[in-house]
This record gives sequence, structure tokens and C-alpha cells, in this order.
Amino acid sequence: MRMSRKIIETKEKQSVVRISRYITIDELEDLIEGQLVYDEKGMSAILLDIEIKAYKTEKHVYIKLSSNPKTILIIK
Repeated sequence: MRMSRKIIETKEKQSVVRISRYITIDELEDLIEGQLVYDEKGMSAILLDIEIKAYKTEKHVYIKLSSNPKTILIIK
């Protein structure tokens, strides 16, 4: 399986991110699938999927991690 050079370069530039309810929406938008992250419990996980849905007063972020497949963050 080959990965494109652009994805590999992007992964190298990304640092390991701690995902918690205090993360900014900009940091969430910069995440890429397959990236190594830390969950709220401090355990390392691989980001499998991320979906951001914007509503009038808040944003719901649906995150699927290898350690916890059903993480939902609500950012106001």
C-alpha cells in the first residue's frame, strides 16, 4: 500500500495532539485520519474518522478513535 508524498509530509509536520473538550476548532480541523493522538485519559490512539457539524450556537465534533470509537465533543 502506497501513501502519497503529500500525506506523508503532512503527517510529519503534525505533532501528537491531545484530544479533549478544551481543544480548539482550528486544531480539530487540522487533524488528519491516521494521525496519532492522545485521548482525554492520556492513552494514545489513532484517529480513524472526524466529522464536524456546525449549528447556530455550537459545533458538534464526532471523532472515531482506535481507543474509543464513539467520542463526541460539543464546542460552544
